[in-house]
Amino acid sequence: MLTVQAPACASVAFRRIAPLTVVGMLGTFTLAVTLLISPAGVLTPAHPGNAWAPLATVLAAYGPLFYQQNRRTAYFALAAFTLVVMRPWEPSVTNLTVGLLRTAVGPLLALHFDTRRRLMQALVERAERAERERHLLAGQARAEERARLAGEMHDVVTHRVSLMVLQAGR
Repeated sequence: MLTVQAPACASVAFRRIAPLTVVGMLGTFTLAVTLLISPAGVLTPAHPGNAWAPLATVLAAYGPLFYQQNRRTAYFALAAFTLVVMRPWEPSVTNLTVGLLRTAVGPLLALHFDTRRRLMQALVERAERAERERHLLAGQARAEERARLAGEMHDVVTHRVSLMVLQAGR
């Protein structure tokens, strides 16, 4: 059983590249184990009331919402994955609760970190825009000050030239 579970859990390393594939692999593994235990009776679990999904399901459920661009496909894959892990065909409070928690914690964390990342990007962009606007306003203020000084210098020079012309005319 461990020889089959190890590659399924090791697929979590590729959740950034192919998050839906990882969810599919772990979902298939969990479904196969569940069907081999319950209807087929081929496997006998040590603790029948436990969830039969590997703990890697939490990490696998994190990937589709954080790394996948198409959220609709990610939600569909996670819903199917949750159904497989919860085993609704063998309803018990433990199965439903543990299965839901194992598949809900990952997406909730993914949504939180994605929102936080987007917020930080927005704040960085806002700070950069404010910095550009500050530089533009400073340049505009310098240009206005230069224009004001040039106008004053023009007035002063005009006044002096007028005085020189008046004195030269006497």
